[in-house]
Amino acid sequence: MGGALNVSGNVERSLEAGGDGSAEWNVYWDPIAAKRIWDTEIAIVLCSLDVTNNVPVTSEFVRRIGKQRRYPLSDLAGQCYALVIPQDYYFWDVLATAYLARPEFYQLREWETIIVTSGVSQGRTKVVSGGRPIKAMEKVDKEGFYEYILHQWAR
Repeated sequence: MGGALNVSGNVERSLEAGGDGSAEWNVYWDPIAAKRIWDTEIAIVLCSLDVTNNVPVTSEFVRRIGKQRRYPLSDLAGQCYALVIPQDYYFWDVLATAYLARPEFYQLREWETIIVTSGVSQGRTKVVSGGRPIKAMEKVDKEGFYEYILHQWAR
């Protein structure tokens, strides 16, 4: 989970520090490490803000978790997510890891990208011609994802 290909970043501190707002939190805090991964030949399937911005933690979903409160994982998840409802909060890492079990929920697209390691765009995952080819999650079956997560937490 990281990067923002064709949407704004989510690091307000970047703007406060004179950045351009294009960085995503994970890459912003260690762009050198992200670039090291980009410099390898490891296959990358990126879960960027482009897709996570479409899967928010909503009060409706937290109510659905609450209906499963008899399950310890649902109880814990419901309590934790209830704390963030007033904020803009998304299923960032949960969406990324669910791909491992349910790749059929995701539509991928190939992009050529670089990691910007310094300057006002530090931490940006930038789409550029001739950059490192990666696959990025472009769309997700949102309801399928929500149902899958509810099922996992009811075990």
